[in-house]
Amino acid sequence: MNRQVSMYRWLLRLYSAGFRREFGDEMARLFAEQLADARAGDDTLAVARLWVSTLIDLGLTAPGERIRRDEPVARIVTVGSDFGGTEPRRPASMPRLLLGLLPMWVFLFFSLAAPGYLDPLYLNPPGILGVPAGMALVVLALVWMLVGLLGLYRLTSDALALLVLMLFTVPATFAIVLAPAMIMIIVNLVIQNPT
Repeated sequence: MNRQVSMYRWLLRLYSAGFRREFGDEMARLFAEQLADARAGDDTLAVARLWVSTLIDLGLTAPGERIRRDEPVARIVTVGSDFGGTEPRRPASMPRLLLGLLPMWVFLFFSLAAPGYLDPLYLNPPGILGVPAGMALVVLALVWMLVGLLGLYRLTSDALALLVLMLFTVPATFAIVLAPAMIMIIVNLVIQNPT
């Protein structure tokens, strides 16, 4: 078996076992055919494009398939608060968590759809401790997003989840979107007013 097809079969583990049993062989066969077609063409980047589209497809569809109740899920059994137990906590909803990842989705979108838009992030100067300031800003925004994601995971109240989204996800998303423009403004100010 081709090494790339083996790697694709391994990635199919992102799907639930029931889904893999039903569709895994067919999906691997289709991927092998697409890989053969990509290699047969004159386009040298066809295989890379196939992998990019495959990884995006896996990232978008596998979590949804995992949410389905194909497999038994262990549940917390509590005695109740009268006997020292705690009430079961409602699990965080997947759409809420996916929305909490919005800054990362925006960064990936710009990286794939408009890579030139992010070029100012790699300019040095301006720099912070030798790292381009734009990249430092993106890392800070993604850390801010992760703090918000942790809050979204732990909260059961929709009102508090909305507050976390407004305080963490929205600012981190704006930081990612506006970072290239902010870096260009700084670069232009430095060029116009050298000290």
